[in-house]
Amino acid sequence: MSADSMPDRPTVSIRFSAAEIAARVDVMAAELAAKLPADTLVVSVLKGSFVFAADLIRALSRAGANWSMDFLTLSSYGTGTQTRAMCASCATSSTTCATATCSWSTTSWNRA
Repeated sequence: MSADSMPDRPTVSIRFSAAEIAARVDVMAAELAAKLPADTLVVSVLKGSFVFAADLIRALSRAGANWSMDFLTLSSYGTGTQTRAMCASCATSSTTCATATCSWSTTSWNRA
């Protein structure tokens, strides 16, 4: 579809080309790979960062850092009155998850 066939959509100007973004992600990945330990875990906050996180983890792999990756879902309030983190592996609150395979079960995570 062309922009002319979608009159309700705003005009968007491109500030950075895809090539510029990819080059910067490669630079960031090389810097991270050089500074962080081999057992680093990359944690991406769903849903907004998954495209960037995928690009970054691929760039990290090209830079020699074959790190593990996991995802975190944040819920703003829901049924409670406080924001909490959810374990993406088992969909439980990070403060209550005790699953042996859950990445939160071995992580000491403290929220304010």
